[in-house]
Amino acid sequence: MKIFSTVIILCCSSLLPLSPLFGSQAFAQDSAQSPSFDAFIRKEADVIYETNLKRRQDGLAPLRWNAELTNAARWFAYHAVEGHPNGHCGHNDLVYGELTDRITAAGYDHAQAWGENVVCGYVDPKDAVDAWMKSPGHHDNMMNPAYREVGLGYYQRESDGRGYVVQDLAYDKYYAPVIIENEALTTSVPEVTLYIYNLEGKDGFDGLAPAKEMMIANEPSFAGAQWEPFSTEKKWTLDAGEGWRTVYVKTRDGLGRSTMVHDTIYLGAEPSAESLTLAQVATRVKTIFDYDDIEKQRADAANWNQVQFSSAWLADDSSPSFQLLQGNGQWVSDDAAIGRQSFRLAADQPLSRAWMWSGNFLPAGTAYAYFRMKVANNQSDVTAIKVRVDIDNKTYGPLDIKASDFAAPNQYQEFALPFQVNAD
Repeated sequence: MKIFSTVIILCCSSLLPLSPLFGSQAFAQDSAQSPSFDAFIRKEADVIYETNLKRRQDGLAPLRWNAELTNAARWFAYHAVEGHPNGHCGHNDLVYGELTDRITAAGYDHAQAWGENVVCGYVDPKDAVDAWMKSPGHHDNMMNPAYREVGLGYYQRESDGRGYVVQDLAYDKYYAPVIIENEALTTSVPEVTLYIYNLEGKDGFDGLAPAKEMMIANEPSFAGAQWEPFSTEKKWTLDAGEGWRTVYVKTRDGLGRSTMVHDTIYLGAEPSAESLTLAQVATRVKTIFDYDDIEKQRADAANWNQVQFSSAWLADDSSPSFQLLQGNGQWVSDDAAIGRQSFRLAADQPLSRAWMWSGNFLPAGTAYAYFRMKVANNQSDVTAIKVRVDIDNKTYGPLDIKASDFAAPNQYQEFALPFQVNAD
């Protein structure tokens, strides 16, 4: 996805309190006009939930409450009042600079898209959302389908009532969250609806691909859980009783590589003030399959016994550069192929050829090109396939592969061709 950002300002006459998170300053003291942190975070939760309801009404996916974006928004709301000259109204700050610098400093360091809405002045955060909905630019920002996560911060200075409201939105292509009940803080019944994002990618080795299957559980061991086809929305039942409940979702792509995400919700009337923390409601934890676990990868990827997987994979036949170069060939459905599609070259005269290229950086040393192929008949000693690698004006190969080199007909087999990458 193209990296982009949008920042929109709405000027008003006032606002409500916040606890700054990047500095040592304390948030405003508890008072009738400056609520406790318990009330403060409940208001944040309500605003995020209301935002999601408005997105759902527009047919859009809900946003996941993100701690890093919230930290950035909280700090900026405080800094815009206490760290800027009176009357400041904008998106830049005097410490980190622009929005992207703030969210990176807060720990959100994989953003491919980001945006920010602010209100320069005092307004209840719920009223800020209503005002943003009526402003075309703010509405477009809040309803942008690219965003998946959101953070909110607000602050009011008691001495003069001056304040700021900040809403930060972002998209991280490496994170596909699960969201319980549109990110509601509580639910009175255990039956809930999950919204499960999918990773954006392609069916290949070049990065984790979109999920084909998913597994859901109320505890992280997934005991007794079963794989099922991936779906974006799912009805789910929480464990009975009262208290915080966590739902875990594990997904896996066509290669068996998996990632796990979770979300929390309170089942019951109201959580205690002591348990209501940003870490409880908005922490984002993800685990992705480790490429170094080669034995598991082989088991999940149909015993690719010659393939050494690594995180420096360049490209594969799902890459845009892959194409037919000469002769006849076509994409065909194949359940045994990664991504359930394979490219079939016709055994015509003249020879049919396909190729692909990549301009990605590789460290100097020995690299390997892997070719996963199959033939309909493996009884002939005649060359069936030739493969080669061209790099740095040098050709490696061709590797002549006879039909009889395949252990069985119509069964995929891998062949490796080493090549050298120069330091320059």
